[in-house]
Amino acid sequence: MTDDLIAYLMDDLSPERRAEVDAKLATDVVWRWELDRLRECMAASGDIEQCVETSAAAPDASESSDVDLEPPVDLVKKTCCFVEDSASGKFKVQEKRCKKKATFSAETCQSGGRSWSLADVTVGAGVLLILAALIMPAVQQSQTASRRGTCAFNLRGLGMATEKYADLNNGLLPEVLPGQPAVYYLTRMVEGGVLTEAEALEVGACPDSDAARRRSEEKLKLRVPTSQELAMATGDELLRLIAGSGMSFAVPVGYFDEKGQHHRSKFTAHSERPMIADAPVIGPMGIRPVSHGGCTQNVLSEAGCVKPYSVCVLPGEDARVRDIHLNDEGIPAAGNSPDDLFLAPPNYGPDGPIASGQAKSIRMQVLFFLPLAR
Repeated sequence: MTDDLIAYLMDDLSPERRAEVDAKLATDVVWRWELDRLRECMAASGDIEQCVETSAAAPDASESSDVDLEPPVDLVKKTCCFVEDSASGKFKVQEKRCKKKATFSAETCQSGGRSWSLADVTVGAGVLLILAALIMPAVQQSQTASRRGTCAFNLRGLGMATEKYADLNNGLLPEVLPGQPAVYYLTRMVEGGVLTEAEALEVGACPDSDAARRRSEEKLKLRVPTSQELAMATGDELLRLIAGSGMSFAVPVGYFDEKGQHHRSKFTAHSERPMIADAPVIGPMGIRPVSHGGCTQNVLSEAGCVKPYSVCVLPGEDARVRDIHLNDEGIPAAGNSPDDLFLAPPNYGPDGPIASGQAKSIRMQVLFFLPLAR
């Protein structure tokens, strides 16, 4: 050992042997102690032979408490390997295997741990279900509020476009003539340059309506039909054009005078008069809102304010709903004066609903809506 360390200090070892000495110094405290002693001796006297003669063995830990003797770092690993080989009858340490670096693994810890039991999985699933039950209603309420807010935003956008159209047309709203569906309201604004088709598709729909959800599920492509397409369409084709426009708001379609002449509605700024609303379904049993879960209807006034009407009670008996979707005679058609308001759904016109079989409008009979008459 001493000769090797002296040669190591004198740099008189081959690279292979020097590597072996470095390995010994890294793992053996005795070799490191002897190297330090020789280095100090040679620095003090400069006599190599004297340092060799005074060479001593490694100090015993029992004689001096100042020397910190460390066991070789691989002692535990080699001992485990030896015991394992002895138990298997080999009685010989497998050097190649025992030189492998010891690591922690799933196999090493298997004896000290335990796998998940059915009870653990059941409890975990129960906790997740409870969390889902607590979180999902809040998420759904947030989504509903977001869609309702988007609906109100679209209503205001359509109201601003209507006001701009009225400014360009002497205060008159978009024209919907007898025999024409209310979807003409949107078409007139696109053809009048007030809205682009993309803007009309955006502001003309309520995202929380049944029609919007159905179109989203069926992934239908929307487009605003031209006035020529609407004029040429008949029967079911006309209804398909109306549905393909994506319009889900009810709009004013004018009124009739005493002589039966139809007139366009006028825009009155800063008025609380309802101007546009969520389009309901109108049938023999009454008026049924279909947006926002069927219990709320957003209504835009000419002043630009959106008010939600809560109509969870019997819809046909709600006076506010009847006032804007039926005329004074209780008919879903244009009234007989400027104050007799009728907001028509997209498939309704000034003289009533569009008939799917005949491609013409039909005026509803008062008897048909007798339960709604006031």
